[in-house]
Amino acid sequence: IKKISITVIFFHQQGCQVVANELSTLAVQDFYTEQQLIASKITQMSENNSTDDSEMILWNSPEVSIYCGDFFALKQADFKDISMVYDRAALVALPAEMRIKYVQKLLQLLPKQVSILLITFDYDQSEKQGPPFSVSQEEVYRLYGDDFQIQLLEVKDVTEEQQKKGSLNLSYFNERVFLLTKTN
Repeated sequence: IKKISITVIFFHQQGCQVVANELSTLAVQDFYTEQQLIASKITQMSENNSTDDSEMILWNSPEVSIYCGDFFALKQADFKDISMVYDRAALVALPAEMRIKYVQKLLQLLPKQVSILLITFDYDQSEKQGPPFSVSQEEVYRLYGDDFQIQLLEVKDVTEEQQKKGSLNLSYFNERVFLLTKTN
């Protein structure tokens, strides 16, 4: 079962108003139950360009608001007050062709003054097909370089940690943390 990261609560505890997006209704329900938070639910019309009339459900609480549904159906108006984005698992969850569309949609949604804390993984994709997918530092610059100033904050070799979990047996597995600051 997919779980929503506890980091959303951490950001709330730091004084941030947290708005998240999650595809899985079960993950959203589990999050609010585990955190003992009460949320109202509001159904919103989708802006998805497909012929499907997919619903976007806003789970709203004073601590955390979560849009449950397809990221590509989110509306710009819902993100006008966003100043910081934390991307822990969105970009790396998408295959290469979808990452371009993801970044384009993100640029449509976000206001002019915004920063993104982005975490990526880098490994030999011939050893494992994602998700999570390998996203190189060069790809981050290709995807975001025209619109953001990019600062690499940390590179950490997490190969041994992944092998101890028994989930991956890769020759290398690096985690990179970037700070992206909007330039226009």
